[in-house]
Amino acid sequence: MTVSLDEIREMIGARISGSKPRQKIQKWAEERMNAGARQELAYEPVTEAERIWEALVFMANSQHQEGSRSFIEFRDKNNLRISTIRISLEDVRTALNALISGEKSRDEIDRWACGLMAADDRRELEYLPSQDEDRIWKGILSLSGVDTRVGPDGPYLYGTEDFITWRDELGLS
Repeated sequence: MTVSLDEIREMIGARISGSKPRQKIQKWAEERMNAGARQELAYEPVTEAERIWEALVFMANSQHQEGSRSFIEFRDKNNLRISTIRISLEDVRTALNALISGEKSRDEIDRWACGLMAADDRRELEYLPSQDEDRIWKGILSLSGVDTRVGPDGPYLYGTEDFITWRDELGLS
């Protein structure tokens, strides 16, 4: 098994953006640490082995960290900022389906979408494939407001029917 510095950057970026849950990242890191313990792990580049291992340990122990803030601090302290976050229609479909099924909260989906919007502002967002950029962006914009309420204590502005309509309009049914 091989682990690269780019993979580390991608996993940290995915946690910060919210596109991967902490548990998946933790499991990914633990699998690589177990391979390392069996001396079945290769580092790419090999000159960054110590830095990669430190990041794996951090990610494997992420249950002790609150939210993505600690990941941001770790990323910045260790100069692991990624140049791009990749987003696809499948990511938007997954977010919509998680919202519709109740698997993820409105707040989680909103934070994820807002994180992607911030990445786009920093020119760190890559649309895959690029010809789907308009549809992906429309999905991100829609999802960025899913926790909006009508008034301070009012009902949500958008409901499950709206989410299903957005999914259908984007051709993601």
